Amino acid sequence: DASWVMDAFVEANDFTGKTVISFSTSQASGYGESGAHLAEKAGMAARLSEAYDFVLLHLNGADEASHRRNREEKEKFLRRVGKQVVSPLLLREELPLLVCSDHSTMAATGEHRSHPQPFFLRKMGVKGNLGLLSGKRAVELVTEQRKGE
Repeated sequence: DASWVMDAFVEANDFTGKTVISFSTSQASGYGESGAHLAEKAGMAARLSEAYDFVLLHLNGADEASHRRNREEKEKFLRRVGKQVVSPLLLREELPLLVCSDHSTMAATGEHRSHPQPFFLRKMGVKGNLGLLSGKRAVELVTEQRKGE
């Protein structure tokens, strides 16, 4: 199943005549741990953003650590994502950026939950607290700018 964020993205966009390439680096994908090579993945996302209107970088390490009920591993992974992925992408000031989770997984239980998730959105002209938004609206905000360029 596609993540809820991806469901919202698909609903908000017309893919007629477009090529969609899906690549997942979760442990279950057979490609190994998603926490490997974070800086390289961020660099690839930045390079792809020069050629494509939308790039999805899916990192599943926090979810994997939670399923193992390992809170310390989850926290360490999220710190690495901030340093190796988000910080370098923030240097690209012209790049609209949506950093979010498609769901939460509790490290204490290893189970998913569907509570609202915090997100970070950078888009020219959007500032301050946006309140509680649906995943669909957050995706619309970031893709509206790309369409209007």
